[in-house]
Amino acid sequence: MSYEYLCSLYYGEGSNADLTDRAARDRVHVATPLDDFVVAALRSNRDVVLTGNPGDGKSHLARRLLDRGDLGEALFISDLSERDTRDTEREWRAARSEGRRVLLCGNEGPLRELIGTLDANDEIGRELRAQIGRLVCDDPAKLPSEPRSVVLVDLADRNTLSRQVIREVLRKVSSNDYMPAVPGAAETAAGRNLLMLQSDEVRENLARILSLAGGMTGEHVTFRELWAAIAYSISAAKAPSTLKVEQSGIEDGSWDAPLDNLMSSRGRGRLIEAVRRYADPAATPWPELDEDLWSNGRPRGGEMLIDEDLNGEPPEQLWRRGKRVEAIARQRWLKRLVAVAHSLGARLIERMEAAAPLPSALDDAGLQSMVCLGLRRLYLVSREEAAAPPWLSAGVPLWVSISYEENDPADRPHVAVTALPEKDFALRRPRRPPWLGDALGPLPEVAWLHHEESNASLRVEPSLLGALRSAASSTGPSPLPERVHRFLDRVAGWSESQRPSEDGERFAIVDRPRGRVLAAGVVSAVQEGGASYG
Repeated sequence: MSYEYLCSLYYGEGSNADLTDRAARDRVHVATPLDDFVVAALRSNRDVVLTGNPGDGKSHLARRLLDRGDLGEALFISDLSERDTRDTEREWRAARSEGRRVLLCGNEGPLRELIGTLDANDEIGRELRAQIGRLVCDDPAKLPSEPRSVVLVDLADRNTLSRQVIREVLRKVSSNDYMPAVPGAAETAAGRNLLMLQSDEVRENLARILSLAGGMTGEHVTFRELWAAIAYSISAAKAPSTLKVEQSGIEDGSWDAPLDNLMSSRGRGRLIEAVRRYADPAATPWPELDEDLWSNGRPRGGEMLIDEDLNGEPPEQLWRRGKRVEAIARQRWLKRLVAVAHSLGARLIERMEAAAPLPSALDDAGLQSMVCLGLRRLYLVSREEAAAPPWLSAGVPLWVSISYEENDPADRPHVAVTALPEKDFALRRPRRPPWLGDALGPLPEVAWLHHEESNASLRVEPSLLGALRSAASSTGPSPLPERVHRFLDRVAGWSESQRPSEDGERFAIVDRPRGRVLAAGVVSAVQEGGASYG
């Protein structure tokens, strides 16, 4: 192991099973229930197909099981994209005829091509077709039953961001073996970070922040991306010679600690960018702590979890000396360090978690109510709704706008002729087949507001839930997410196809979402095809 290897994890080289040996795979392997699930499936006389995205760990998991002898006599087919589909099918069938199990790895494209060559009456083809693309969905009726011959495991559905997994990755990289090969390595930024992560409490705090950030993306994060983010949090991918030069800048008591590295605009990767966007402790208000850090340069009470005395001028003194940029930077550095390396850090992270708009934080009724209220408030703020016809404040008004102009929907007039009651919608959560158990970790932070009769669904992940929650509690400008107006357009199209009311049709017009109600009333039919507006 070496510091250079640690940096290679950021670039994806050190975690690529096709470029590494058994020793390197041991360094990055984190045992999860998936390991045992695959072995159990093979031992129960079923084949296993691992699919997913590059970096999800298909080859790593398969080669790890092969290294340990867990595959027994099973045939290992490593990469569908490197083979002719017909050759793979023949080899698979030959192995089955010999009574051997098969472990096959392949990206979704080549896998679908392979499935397309299989006979529709063949049990393998039938079971794979039933499983692919349906291992996580919002409708339990669409989940596949437990297969008898072949199990498909889509690693794109695996959640790599449980605290337990992240803690284990942090534990693996906290070894002194990764110290840079430079004089005084322990006093470099990377050296200090490695020593810091040897604390159980520090690893727990950083794991909570990374898990929160990843959950907020509403996207899948691969194992390779997780390793890249953690490697970057320690090293910032800086060469050893650079670390030596930076030692002279640590005299003021600060250094690029893990969260400072992750907040740097130099870092690339989905998880790194998620931390930067969603999980900066410096952006979480805590007035008492903020004042202590500003005035005294340290928290009042509690203790550091590492050997660090927080030397250096308090931000307030720097500000008074005219060093305003330095003062703000120092305040941010202190608060980020407190979050991971001080006994008050857990409470600060609790505030971050409480403020995060995670669908799992609400029960079905509460989440549905919040989404429906947010949909109303995206178009009518509370003061306008109070003066509008009562039907606009019940359920979900179906605001639509049709225009040949290229301006944004947020700048157009919108009209609503009906509002559907909340009971017409259902709140759906992601589901997995029961036979997968906990092999793929926690379910993703997402939900769907579903309208059964139109078969329209609105995907609600943390970013949209945050926008809806903000709209519900504010009156200022708020962006109109494209998926919202597309969802309402689709439901409104279904509604307009229904039989109109004999008592006339209601209508309301706003000059723009969250703008003024320009007109509201009822359109009634009169003789000779005319209409009356009331």
